[in-house]
Amino acid sequence: MKSGQKGFIIPLLLILLAVVLIGGGTYLYLHKKSSTTIPSVGYSTNTSATSGPAIVGTSIISATTTLPAVAISSSSSGFFADNVWNDVTSSSDGSHLVAVAGDFVSENQTVPGEDSIYTSANRGLTWMRSSAPEKDWWRVTSSSDGSRLAAIPEPYYEGNYIYLSSDYGATWATSSAPEEKWQTINSSPDGSYLVATTNDYEGDSQMFISKDAGKTWNPIPAPNKEWVSLISLPGGTRLLAEAYATVQDPADRYIYLSNDGGTTWSKTSAPDGFWSLITSSADGSHIAAATADDSGDGLIYISKDGGSTWTKTSAPDDEWTSIALSSDGNHIIATSDTFQDDDGMIYISSDGGSTWSQSSAPSQDWASVVSSSDGSHSVAVSTIGNDFNDGYIYTSTDFGENWVRVSK
Repeated sequence: MKSGQKGFIIPLLLILLAVVLIGGGTYLYLHKKSSTTIPSVGYSTNTSATSGPAIVGTSIISATTTLPAVAISSSSSGFFADNVWNDVTSSSDGSHLVAVAGDFVSENQTVPGEDSIYTSANRGLTWMRSSAPEKDWWRVTSSSDGSRLAAIPEPYYEGNYIYLSSDYGATWATSSAPEEKWQTINSSPDGSYLVATTNDYEGDSQMFISKDAGKTWNPIPAPNKEWVSLISLPGGTRLLAEAYATVQDPADRYIYLSNDGGTTWSKTSAPDGFWSLITSSADGSHIAAATADDSGDGLIYISKDGGSTWTKTSAPDDEWTSIALSSDGNHIIATSDTFQDDDGMIYISSDGGSTWSQSSAPSQDWASVVSSSDGSHSVAVSTIGNDFNDGYIYTSTDFGENWVRVSK
């Protein structure tokens, strides 16, 4: 064999040898990978109070159900048990629930399904992701039967629209309300009246009202203040709103009342304070409001005459984030967060706010709580859990005394 031929054959043999070695290595790697045991993350047999149903697809399945081993990707479009839950609403019987999530991190979503609206038709046992677009959802409100809903995305970055649903949250569509930085939205019990506020975070906000279940909207001629909360009582003509101190008027921190649908307003007897939230019983006879400031010195007040006069309850000072009332006003549930070293607990009262006790719920950054009209069934959501991950959904069937995490 000539030296020129050897020079050609030897490199060819080396190339063939490399192909054999690489192919064999690839086969071994793939064979090893396909035989690796995938950890079972689709179910749990632990049914203690701190563990809830398991997650499969877009719903929660009972924790006692046997499921195959499944590797759930973070990009799954199913139900996200741990999430930044910002608000929850309920029908008066507690059966129909809607929870909204939004992390406010980025305008462009990288994990489909996280920033979504979820519904439950069985008191929170199972949850389904709705067809609502993925946004940083902020607030949601419901009619007493749970069929009519309105939701708004977060107001911090840019303007957005009000979204409506008339089928218990299964499908959603934008309303005719203008594009604004919507801050709050609330519904009358029958869903025909909707009231909402905007906030530009420069001391100026507006009120809007719809008298036809969100089809058309008109501005309310309210004073120019930074409105942080607004509710519509049965009938739609009696409105209550909370004003937060602004640079233009730092002393204006009161609760205002309108008896003519927002045409005229007057201060109630509620004292000056950093008012942060207001809510009412289903019939509007009992109303609760709370203050909150950076020091955590928040107080809870109760009104038994539709908001005209107010009485301070014995609730502890805390950074209150949400309050739920039974129709008779006796059963009250209040949530707090952990800001400025606050305890982040859930407190309950069974005597209209005269006495309070701490529930069994763990410390979290609780964002919202709702209850059935009799106060027996409740749902609370948090933005950050006690494990410093995203928040969770908890339910209670004993007037808020004991809670079970049903979202994981």
